[in-house]
Amino acid sequence: MERTARAGAGGLSWIHEGQRHGTEVAVVARRALVGPEAFEITGTVAAVDEGMPFALRYRIVLDDSGRTRFAVLRCADAASELRVVVSGDGDGHWTVNNVRAPELDGCLDVDLEASLLTNAFPVARLTLPEGEPVDVPAVWIRTTDLRPQVLRQRYRRLGDADDPSPRFGYESPEHAFSCELAFGTDGFVVDYPELGRRSPQAPPGPSPLLRLAAPPISAS
Repeated sequence: MERTARAGAGGLSWIHEGQRHGTEVAVVARRALVGPEAFEITGTVAAVDEGMPFALRYRIVLDDSGRTRFAVLRCADAASELRVVVSGDGDGHWTVNNVRAPELDGCLDVDLEASLLTNAFPVARLTLPEGEPVDVPAVWIRTTDLRPQVLRQRYRRLGDADDPSPRFGYESPEHAFSCELAFGTDGFVVDYPELGRRSPQAPPGPSPLLRLAAPPISAS
């Protein structure tokens, strides 16, 4: 068996409970795929939703600014296996399975229905001031059919911007859903009401995603 070292990679895991029950694991690594500071994230969700067991595998590539440039998903259950490839140009234009998808224009992030990972993307990409809501539409991919669609979302920072473990108010108007998301010092969700929480484990080291949320350094 051949093993390839992955410098700068970090592992994450969550317990899904509430809407679905299961686990999720992901590995975040820096890879120069669409820029010298790009990220590659691979993960798997194994869970039961409304009595149906399923396995979702994903690979997501973010560019230097944290915008989603590529995502491939495979989802299998007892009835079928689905696959979708979504690509973005970083300026809000998308293709789905190599076909132009103008209905997704304006989105910069993907959001996977069955994942607790992807809420980290807009939070890391944007420097949100305390208390001011920001609308961040995303390419939302449902588990049942892997059909990408636009999902309107709103984030609002709660508490001081210097808090190493920030909290954000989250709203999804289409689903009449709102909650408070708690993030860890690594920039990823640790508690998502009604969906899940981070697995008990040793605290991970600082995530490279945190660099995206830092304000730019002005030239002197």
